[in-house]
Amino acid sequence: MRAIAVALLVPALVSVAAAQPKGPPAKAAATTVHYFDLSGLIEDVAAEATLRETRQGATVTAAVIDVCYQPSPTSNRKERFVVNLTSAGGKLTGTGQTQFGKQAVSVQIVRTNPDQAFTFEGDIKVGPAEYKGIASDIADTSEEEYRENHRQDEVVFPSPAAFIEQSPGTVGARVKLDALGMVVNVLKGENARLRLESLQPDCQALRTDSQAVSIEVDPMRSAALVAKLRAIPGVVLAGWMSGSYFINNAVRFSAADFGGANLDRDRLASALAATAAKLFSATVKSVKWDDVSGELSIKLKRPNQSFAKLNFTDEISLAFQPGPDRPGITDMLVVWVGAMTIETNDEGAEPRLKLAQIPQGEGGPGGDYIDVGPLLAALASDLKGQTWDDDAKAWK
Repeated sequence: MRAIAVALLVPALVSVAAAQPKGPPAKAAATTVHYFDLSGLIEDVAAEATLRETRQGATVTAAVIDVCYQPSPTSNRKERFVVNLTSAGGKLTGTGQTQFGKQAVSVQIVRTNPDQAFTFEGDIKVGPAEYKGIASDIADTSEEEYRENHRQDEVVFPSPAAFIEQSPGTVGARVKLDALGMVVNVLKGENARLRLESLQPDCQALRTDSQAVSIEVDPMRSAALVAKLRAIPGVVLAGWMSGSYFINNAVRFSAADFGGANLDRDRLASALAATAAKLFSATVKSVKWDDVSGELSIKLKRPNQSFAKLNFTDEISLAFQPGPDRPGITDMLVVWVGAMTIETNDEGAEPRLKLAQIPQGEGGPGGDYIDVGPLLAALASDLKGQTWDDDAKAWK
């Protein structure tokens, strides 16, 4: 009877075990995104190349390569292609075309990672050109790190509260690449000067399909130009950019004494020239306005003070940019003081000595350094104005 009981117990245990619930299924490997800088993969060509990998665990399930490069060593023009890659057996392969020239692109990359040190060996064909290269010991970065490292700050400001960081005479427009020609055509009819280098799209512009163009214009007309740019299809943003003038070298004063919104150029030029001539113990040689940029150039002459017995002559060149203290019509004017240079010459009787000029700022026994501080103080006094307090970030 005991043997029979044991025999009956065995199938019962098997039945109970079969009825027990199974454990939870194994979790699928997480999907992650990783980036590699492969700029060195295309040898002998100035290029920015990024590989974006999607992985499930350690397995690459998809990849995209983004390459911006300079197709000609004699031109700054950039070209770009983005190719989706298929992963199989350690190889990443795919085809596509260039962004502008629409040339055929073929990419084959062999990817290895012994000891977690990634190596990429590439064979890339763009039209008739073939590029080979190898990038070794490449570390990957997370998507968060990549975006942080490639974050781009906007350079066009549509509504600055005041012209502190931006220049009143430097208008900027962010333009869709296919609308650049339209913007150029509009600017042909404007009394403004387009900075040529800002027309050349860089790699960032190719990736975002927009280019920030820079335009020099009289500050008194800049608000009207901004409004006109905003009405052009394809202009994403229009406003002001930083320029070559800085708020630390500026004086702010009432516009009422100089024509208000209708700037009396002659009166302002006379006032600025008189202050500068008095400060430098010089006479006014010339006063000239740039009708496009609204800049004022003043040249002064005086006997050279470093070599008084040799009867040399100094020519001092000063640059000023007057404009409103904020966008639109205001009751305050600001004069930004720009480049200040001094050149010494022999203007005596023939024969005259030829002088090699010491570059500005290098000083030395033959060089004079012009400190802008005394000129700012003199202008503020004569114009009953204010200078900028950089510590308080306010006019004083």
